[in-house]
Amino acid sequence: MKNEAIFKYYFKNNKLTPTSDNDIFNSLENDSVYEVIKVVNGVALFLEEHMNRMRFSAKNMIIPFECSDKSIKEKINELVKKNNKRNNNVKVICSREKTFLTYMVKSNYPKKENYEEGVHTILFKGERENPNFKTLKDAFKSRVSKLTKKENAREALLVNKDNFITEGARSNIFFVLGQSIYTPPANKVLQGITRKYILKICKNKGFDVQEKLLHTDDIKKIKGAFLTGTSIGFLPISSIGDFQLNSIKEPYVKEIIKCFDQTMDKYISDSL
Repeated sequence: MKNEAIFKYYFKNNKLTPTSDNDIFNSLENDSVYEVIKVVNGVALFLEEHMNRMRFSAKNMIIPFECSDKSIKEKINELVKKNNKRNNNVKVICSREKTFLTYMVKSNYPKKENYEEGVHTILFKGERENPNFKTLKDAFKSRVSKLTKKENAREALLVNKDNFITEGARSNIFFVLGQSIYTPPANKVLQGITRKYILKICKNKGFDVQEKLLHTDDIKKIKGAFLTGTSIGFLPISSIGDFQLNSIKEPYVKEIIKCFDQTMDKYISDSL
């Protein structure tokens, strides 16, 4: 794989290493497992959940995973300090050969107006091979990047052979229809960490959540929609193809945004 490490330093196993020393990236296997964690104000956001998911991926791929959460947190804290970057994504990779890398990567965060107005999305025919865990073999996202760029879209919503929307290429998806919130079932998607927190918020607020696939024919019935993911957090959708939405004004969406921001702020304050 190509060298993705940016800034001055990264961790090669337990050793702080200059990013100029990057030969290790050439030897990584395609079936290594990974996680991307967002660092906000120097805090690795929802670190424990990310590491639990990474261990799940490693177990399924029969890849040894021997680093503790404490060790990974210490590495991230050191990278924040040495690279002087308190707001940036960190990638953690574990290979079958017991190589463990921790490094900062280029981070593509939405603009302020994207959160205030929503973002454009498109539909894309295709399905992820193994939606429930991440590996470096997962090159599916690259197949849709050209189209999203061409259409000036933030995300592509994946559509299966039966014309049901399964997930975003880089995110999870939620729809508001009537008095319910719809999201694809867990066995059909990568179970995102932010998705988990949104579902918990909906349960605590007493919102009706239906874990069902939405057919493309039902798009015109949607009152609001939003994406969730590590880098984007919670991002309202303003359009799906030619269909326009005013998601940011939808009451369910507004309430969930407020609660998620509070959840994130509490995690950060408790971690400082």
